[in-house]
Amino acid sequence: MQAGDASQKNVLSTANDQVAQNRHGNSLSFRRIMTTQEVAARLKVSCRTGRELAERWHDGGGMEGLRGKKVGSKLWRFLETDVERFMNS
Repeated sequence: MQAGDASQKNVLSTANDQVAQNRHGNSLSFRRIMTTQEVAARLKVSCRTGRELAERWHDGGGMEGLRGKKVGSKLWRFLETDVERFMNS
């Protein structure tokens, strides 16, 4: 491990985001990305329902459903903050 690598590993955890400093001292922000299975478990629904909520958001122009990003032809990914927002709405 080089000296510059140590600062890249400096990670501070906040509520839903993580903040890290790169080797130049700049702050980087990371958000937790969730799979369909993780979302389904959090919402206590089936994976199919999780996908249908994401498709409803996608097809409805973001007016209803759960915000998500389609990866490839079958997979969906979600930000934890979006899942929390959906649960509280």
